[in-house]
Amino acid sequence: MGTSLPDLSLLTDAEIYELQFLAEQRDRLAQMSENDQRLQEERVKLQRSSADFFRVAWNVLEPGKPIEWSWHYDLIGEWLHAAFLKQVTRLIINVPYRSAKSNQVTISWPAWCWTMKPELCFLGASYSDQLSSDHSVKRRRLIESAWYQSLWPLEFSRDTNRQDQYRNVKTGEMIATSVGASATGRGGDILILDDAMNAADAMSLAKQKQLHDWFPNVFRSRLNDPATGVIIVIEQRTGEKDMTGWLLKNEPDQWTHIVVPTQCDEVKTYSFPISKREFVREVGDVLQPARHTPEVIATRKIHSRTWATQDQQRPAPDSGIVFKREWWRFRKVPRAQYNQIITSWDFAVEGNSKSDFNCGVCVGVFGAEIDLLDVFKERLPFTEQLKAFKSFSAKHPQARRHLIEKKANGPAIISTIKAEVAGVIAIEPTGSKLQRADAATPEVEAGNVYLMEDAPWVHDFIESLTVFPNGSNDDDVDAFDQAVNWLRAHRHHFGLIQYYEAQEAAEAAEAEAYMQTSTMSKPDRGHQDVACPKCGIESVVRIGNTLRCNSCSNQWPAVKTVEFDPKIMGRTATMAK
Repeated sequence: MGTSLPDLSLLTDAEIYELQFLAEQRDRLAQMSENDQRLQEERVKLQRSSADFFRVAWNVLEPGKPIEWSWHYDLIGEWLHAAFLKQVTRLIINVPYRSAKSNQVTISWPAWCWTMKPELCFLGASYSDQLSSDHSVKRRRLIESAWYQSLWPLEFSRDTNRQDQYRNVKTGEMIATSVGASATGRGGDILILDDAMNAADAMSLAKQKQLHDWFPNVFRSRLNDPATGVIIVIEQRTGEKDMTGWLLKNEPDQWTHIVVPTQCDEVKTYSFPISKREFVREVGDVLQPARHTPEVIATRKIHSRTWATQDQQRPAPDSGIVFKREWWRFRKVPRAQYNQIITSWDFAVEGNSKSDFNCGVCVGVFGAEIDLLDVFKERLPFTEQLKAFKSFSAKHPQARRHLIEKKANGPAIISTIKAEVAGVIAIEPTGSKLQRADAATPEVEAGNVYLMEDAPWVHDFIESLTVFPNGSNDDDVDAFDQAVNWLRAHRHHFGLIQYYEAQEAAEAAEAEAYMQTSTMSKPDRGHQDVACPKCGIESVVRIGNTLRCNSCSNQWPAVKTVEFDPKIMGRTATMAK
């Protein structure tokens, strides 16, 4: 009984292509010498995987520099393979800087494609002519290398042989251009845009507009076949309005988007389009950990905007996400007097380079306005956390209440410090970080929150809140919104007390002023049979022209007729409750 042939209609185009490729290689091997067979086996192995090709090509591109191989090179390699098979024709890849993305995508992959289809034409672009030319020269050097030529002999055409443009004898062509260039008369079957914007120009509105106009009107029009041609955008994110941001906003359904951050913030499953395998990345996983050591990560996280954008590939809008940059108001110096001053704290679990920061803020309130007077932010072990808290409290003796979040080291500090510092209040956080921050935005948006304009911490504080929740650390956000939300919930209570305290001070000042200016004779001291207008108790003495209550210390001019006011008594009793 003969073996039945497989039903090819059940196979995908990629699987049929793979079968045909292997069948052709088998037939060739049968007619080759042993050495030729070895070379052919090497060819087949590398042609089946652009990632394997890149791994070997690395030694040609960067001799003497070992590469720390990572799963993401295999992932990118399979997506590039899918683009070669035209299973995907619009591909965006976002990876951290200095991760060999140009060597893999812009330099090695086109050379790999020529091993099977030397007639393909590529048009590559970057933000500058120099960078594009460097990529082009490096790619040509790879193709001309002894290693490449031993496996895939390929001649270059003499009529087109420049740094920015060269052609092989099979009519394949490689062209280099830059953002903003016309590219008239040039085109490609595959377009590669590598780093469309320099990170230094990310905030330039003129550069953004140039890129957004150039891509749809010039670059994309260079496809030889707009229906089946391939466009690949590879870059580290530089801002919300970079090339990736513009494409995802204006053409979200057209693009396959691959994102590989330096450190994984949530469980993420990556699917490989050719092998169909999956890779699960856990929270905290670091890309290429030998290169990105804890010390390296800690240093990068200091710069919140750069970390969020170029490392994590999650740029915040220039204006801010939750807290808008333009909402903040500024003072040169603090007020002379506040109704209430408090501190608010968010403590980390431990004090090493991998932990969060310990952050405390000092906030003053006057009416509806909130002044951020001071910020403390540092990584510290537990014993140093206690010292920092005491030192910050001593620095701001007017602060009568100290809010400490009951998480991480908060409970331990609360129990330890309560015996030494008065006014410690434990705060049980409710809702998510984002919900708590959002609850604090009305005060900031209304222009009621002021920062000290020349304070050394003000720039980092604004940047941290602007990139939240995409930033590397949110400890100062937690401490700040905890203070604002608590003050809002208790403002009516403390406002009433402050009102009566102010009234009492005003009355005492009035009495003192009367005594200083009065020309009347000063009667002797003595007890008076009158009731105090404030507390209603008949325990009043006369000192000169002033009456003083021995019970509550209230003072008032003796020349005024004093009558007990039951309304005041009722109000005071209500306050006492």
